[in-house]
Amino acid sequence: MKPAQVIVLCEDKDHAVFAYRFLRHRTKHRVRVIYAPRGEGSGEQFVREQYPHQLRALRTTHVNAVLVVMIDGDIASVEERIRQLHESCRQLDIRSRTPQDRVALVVPTRSIETRLRYMDGHTVNETDRYPRLKHPGDCKRHVRALVEMCRTGQLRDPAPQSLAAACEEYRRVLP
Repeated sequence: MKPAQVIVLCEDKDHAVFAYRFLRHRTKHRVRVIYAPRGEGSGEQFVREQYPHQLRALRTTHVNAVLVVMIDGDIASVEERIRQLHESCRQLDIRSRTPQDRVALVVPTRSIETRLRYMDGHTVNETDRYPRLKHPGDCKRHVRALVEMCRTGQLRDPAPQSLAAACEEYRRVLP
């Protein structure tokens, strides 16, 4: 069954614009993006707090939908960030993601800027910091590069491990 809607839960406008543009190439269905209000605290914390509610909503009201959660790893590993998301569910007595849930957990490490630099053709270290784009909309060339890599099914070597994991997540929920 194809999704009627893709819901993206992410930290900020940079994530939102990138995810929206990328997903418009992956699906013909509606993409709705939810991100932290600017100036109201940590985007990472917003995603952790909203994730259990979005997961519950997906299970109860969005039977024909996919949830994509994008949260920077910062200094945590992909596995640690996913564990934190599961812990957020446990604290609210909501069952964590199961294989049946159409949920992709995408964790750019250190941040989305690492991926943007990689898509510009550079070799990256996932523990280093890279500069932000001046404007979120400046990610068009990066999206095009990733879409092409997805089309061919081949990431350029050496690919960041977190990006390879994200590709697996997308393939699982958006075949």
